[in-house]
Amino acid sequence: AYLNSHFESSFANPLDAAILAGASAAADIAGWQKVAELPYDFNRRLLSVVVQQPDQPPLLVTKGAPESLIARATQVREDHSIRPIGQAEHDRLKRLVDEASDQGYRLVAVGSRSLEAAESTAAGAAQIGSAGLSAAESLERDLVFDGLLLFSDPPKQGVGDTIAELGRQGVSLKVVTGDNELVARHVAGQV
Repeated sequence: AYLNSHFESSFANPLDAAILAGASAAADIAGWQKVAELPYDFNRRLLSVVVQQPDQPPLLVTKGAPESLIARATQVREDHSIRPIGQAEHDRLKRLVDEASDQGYRLVAVGSRSLEAAESTAAGAAQIGSAGLSAAESLERDLVFDGLLLFSDPPKQGVGDTIAELGRQGVSLKVVTGDNELVARHVAGQV
């Protein structure tokens, strides 16, 4: 997540700032170079960067909506080892995501995959040309699910009073959010 947030450049994002600021120690990224970026879009709901260290294969690091990333994962990293991910594990991860969302956490999933040299070249071309979406689809596959990041973003103090006052003045409120429905319900319940 740190590598992705450090090297992504598409737009300023408070979650990226939290990832970078929340690291227990500054990550040692000396020697890492950004090769390409597949910017976030609202269809994929993912953002990927391709990074590389000298004499190492390029590494695709993807983060985004848990359901989007988990659907593209064929392996899971656990206890410093990688194992295949089956349907039972996909179901367990979905339950985990739903439980955390139901508690009001915003979640970001992280996955990765080593790339072949030709794939790295395609990723570099994708960020320049119009082939971005097809390149993203061909690269953001067979991911290793690395984990979930949970973010707490409680409502601002006094927002319930403000909404009540608007109601007394005849103003009705509608909520439009890009958040997970369970997160939105939790926050609305808190308010």
